Amino acid sequence: MGTLIGWKYPTGAALNLADHTYVSCGTGGQAWSCWGGKTGGAAFVQGRTYGRPRGVLGLCKAPFHKHSTITGDLPECLSMPGELRESAVESEEEAPEVQTYIETVASLYDAVREPLLAEALSVADGKRFQMTLFSWMVQFKLGPDFTDSTPGSLLLSTRSDLEDARFVLETQFAREKMPVDEFTSSYNALIQEFQRRAANVLDESSYERLFELTPGDWVALGDPDASRAAYVVLDR
Repeated sequence: MGTLIGWKYPTGAALNLADHTYVSCGTGGQAWSCWGGKTGGAAFVQGRTYGRPRGVLGLCKAPFHKHSTITGDLPECLSMPGELRESAVESEEEAPEVQTYIETVASLYDAVREPLLAEALSVADGKRFQMTLFSWMVQFKLGPDFTDSTPGSLLLSTRSDLEDARFVLETQFAREKMPVDEFTSSYNALIQEFQRRAANVLDESSYERLFELTPGDWVALGDPDASRAAYVVLDR
């Protein structure tokens, strides 16, 4: 059985608040880029890896849509003990609750894989998928009953607002009513507004456990250089 490793390094863009990520085999025999490089950086996760699927409008693509057949079982990924790429994340036996969470997330992705690849996932189903993923993450990190609490309900409402706003933004971009740079900056503004609202809903400890960030350490997910490269044919 082969191993996949997630790597990250600073983008040098977005005020250095975001990392670029890519995936490689544990052996280093193969790597897959997405809007950036595929060498160097620090390993941060290994095993089965899942990312945001492509946007419902077919414009915003993520690594595991672009490379939907990635597994750790390619010949160049298969390794014997001791052959993992240097600096890889050390393998640890996962706690049962972690394994359950990973399996749940995997099943959620499996359930939408076919409509995603066929570009047949509806807007409503796409939002429902994103909200279910987020709800599971909140319950995993903050407790199974947290989403039933007042802060939990407010947090889910905040995330729902983000999904609605993101759809409006992506629709404008898809209809060629917005330049690439404006789309990227507007997307980052949405993400930062979500972070600010979440910080107002959660206490500091809950915020740090959920996002692994300190309130006020705002991050930007859109990289202007990567966006220009990815959407060069769409730039107005």
